Amino acid sequence: MSRRSLALVFALFVGIPLVFMTVGLLLPGEVEVERSTVVPVSAEIAFRMLDSAEKWASYQRRERTVGELDFQVSGLERGVGSGLQYYISGKLVATFKIRRVEPPSLIEYGFSWEGAPLSGRGVFLLEPVEDGTRVTRREVARIGADPQYRWRGSLGRA
Repeated sequence: MSRRSLALVFALFVGIPLVFMTVGLLLPGEVEVERSTVVPVSAEIAFRMLDSAEKWASYQRRERTVGELDFQVSGLERGVGSGLQYYISGKLVATFKIRRVEPPSLIEYGFSWEGAPLSGRGVFLLEPVEDGTRVTRREVARIGADPQYRWRGSLGRA
């Protein structure tokens, strides 16, 4: 094999991945996402729909390509301490817990993933408007130092 061929092989198998990893380490270690919508109910009703982990479980799809997704409610039925544990094919993969509530305007929660450098916090802000209640969800995820998670986070897929 010629020196030029060896240089090309080295560039493909070592150089390019090294560049992607280096750039990945330079990407932000946190991702922030915010979405809002108006629901045609009072802030009190919207709050009661969001301050219960058990209700959260009923809003989420249970089928995933990696296996069956199941939920287990933990802690209190609603409010501070209400939480969920997520399982895929019987293995614990993530936890969610409500940390603070201010009825009927704020619900703050935290989450973490098992075996991945992903954790974070989120908040639901509820604001009465003419047509009902504006619900804003803001979430900040810490995605760790792993370049793969930083690339995924920068692409909105963390």
